[in-house]
Amino acid sequence: MKVVFGAGGTGGHLYPAIAIADKLKASNIEVLFLISNNGMDKSILESAGYNNYIEQKVSGFMGKSIILKLRSVFSLILSVKDIYKYVSKGDKVIVMGGFVSAPVAVVAKLKGVDLYLHEQNKVMGLVNSIFARMSKKVFLSFTLFNKSLKRSVLTGNPVREIFYSIPSKDKYSSTILVFGGSQGSKIINKTVISSIDELIKNDRKIIHITGRKLYDDCIGLYGDKIDKYKNILNVLSYADNISEYISNADIIISRAGSGSIFEIVSSRRIGLFIPFKLSAKNHQYHNAKDIVDKGLGVMLEEDKLSRDSLDKAIIEIENNYLSYMSRINQELVIHSADIIVSEVFN
Repeated sequence: MKVVFGAGGTGGHLYPAIAIADKLKASNIEVLFLISNNGMDKSILESAGYNNYIEQKVSGFMGKSIILKLRSVFSLILSVKDIYKYVSKGDKVIVMGGFVSAPVAVVAKLKGVDLYLHEQNKVMGLVNSIFARMSKKVFLSFTLFNKSLKRSVLTGNPVREIFYSIPSKDKYSSTILVFGGSQGSKIINKTVISSIDELIKNDRKIIHITGRKLYDDCIGLYGDKIDKYKNILNVLSYADNISEYISNADIIISRAGSGSIFEIVSSRRIGLFIPFKLSAKNHQYHNAKDIVDKGLGVMLEEDKLSRDSLDKAIIEIENNYLSYMSRINQELVIHSADIIVSEVFN
């Protein structure tokens, strides 16, 4: 028996699967990842110490032209044929949503093995919506927005164990971390760069992770300020050890993907969330609103993002830092991967 993960396409789908796999690995349970062939999935898995993966030739469906949608369906059919042999009777299959999960879920149903599903976001995605009612259990990061499901378990979103071990802060150290997810965010980058003279006031230190593809553009936009502020501004393209930078930060400016949110909350840090306004079904907005409604962070909508609004949001957090930290420290941190493993094997 092994556990097969259908995960990938983005780090947000893959990292939670890795957190669950780490728990399974510790119990000597074999795992296999069925991932996309975008190159990033392979790199993330190998960096996490996993070489047992099969790449699928699959492509996204949502937001595509008719021709590309037909191509996506055709690639799904071919992928089902290609990966069919990797799932055996007695296996357990966990899909994490997104187009990479679809052929894996289909194979699970064809083979008659137990299918489990994890939804990272407040609003359920297309693939998960299709397969949710066919699954033995559905694991949820948030209580779903305008939707209820039988056989669902509120587990939170699994993050790697290292985030839970980050100590809480008892005083403000004026360090702000900026990152826009695995791909980076042009609008966040440009706003931060244009605001840098204001951001470094009051002895603040800025750590800016731009995203690999956006790094050169950001360096060009910063210009001579890279040298001017070299002791208080650290600009990076990407960080495999993001937990280290989160540990050093007080405030984290971030998109509102579920993975980022749960890494920040599990690390007991304050998030300033800027949801991607074109996210499917506006799920990033609903993710952030869930956290903000609990008093654990602040949301600044993309359409309202400016130098002035960013500065005001940061000052609001600084002025109420101890109140935010008190609520964050009282919030029960859920060890999601442990719950999911227990639910799969009970």
